[in-house]
Amino acid sequence: MLIDDLAREAIEKNIFPGCIIGIIEKGGRKALPFGRHTYAEDSPVVTENSLYDCASLTKSVVTATLALQLLDEGKFALESRLVEFVPEYRTRHHEAVSIRHLLTYTLGNTLPLSTLEDKTPDEIFDAICTEETHEPGTVFNYSNTPAFLLGIIIERVLAKSLDKAAQERIFDPFGMKSATFSPQVAVPTEVGVQDIVHDESARVFARAEKTVGHAGLFASMNDLLLFVEHLLLIRDTRLSTNQIAHLNASTALGWELNQPHFMGSKRRTHMFGKTGFTGTSIVVDYEREKALIILSNRTYPHRPKDTSVINAFRSGLCDIVFSI
Repeated sequence: MLIDDLAREAIEKNIFPGCIIGIIEKGGRKALPFGRHTYAEDSPVVTENSLYDCASLTKSVVTATLALQLLDEGKFALESRLVEFVPEYRTRHHEAVSIRHLLTYTLGNTLPLSTLEDKTPDEIFDAICTEETHEPGTVFNYSNTPAFLLGIIIERVLAKSLDKAAQERIFDPFGMKSATFSPQVAVPTEVGVQDIVHDESARVFARAEKTVGHAGLFASMNDLLLFVEHLLLIRDTRLSTNQIAHLNASTALGWELNQPHFMGSKRRTHMFGKTGFTGTSIVVDYEREKALIILSNRTYPHRPKDTSVINAFRSGLCDIVFSI
């Protein structure tokens, strides 16, 4: 099946009203838009400049990138302790938590932040700082909390908000002209949710005009193509090397690694990427010098019961793009 066929079939099946697919390979890059912002016939058509809620891509594109920059600058080390920067963190294992645990999602926490949507920002912060966890480094558990805490560390080290740090250190240098945490006109993610982050806990902070490390980035395909081209250029092996093989699991620093549920049957052990709840994803293969980016609003008009359908779409595209 061709990419065009796969995308149009997904729209016909109401997986999403529209999407844009970005591909980078040795011959250059291309952006392929399909469908509309919503299912309404008069809804705007998707273009290269359509601004999408990137959801958890925020964790990798913004938070992990800033953290790795600060590691390179010696502002902290992988073994630096969380409590050095966030003394409010006071769980039973608080002295043992390191930057490494946050970047590899081995903090050991289990609290879903989406359950705190009725709390204030201060109450959410306090809940995170007091949640009892497994011993850090003993279990891989992907959640929002590690990226949230990493965002707090970055803000305190740089003495500026996360959105300003991203603007100065990522968006401006890479030429990402529409990337933002404060969208004016974005593709809706759900009925009644537009121009504000879809993630429930991140939305609490956004309404208080605060940015967080686990969600909130809005970007166009042009923005993400520029960002991923940078990743292919620098070939940072920290993004493509398994950090938790001793746990019989796989993740890189700030990025997911070798994940069959969205990287397809052509994946290799070094391929890294990230997905976002709204229907976004990035997959990068240094060896093939290729990358695939998907922006969609699969949560419109209402969020599906699970991710099986969007992951089948992601995997199908990966099988096409990474077949050589």
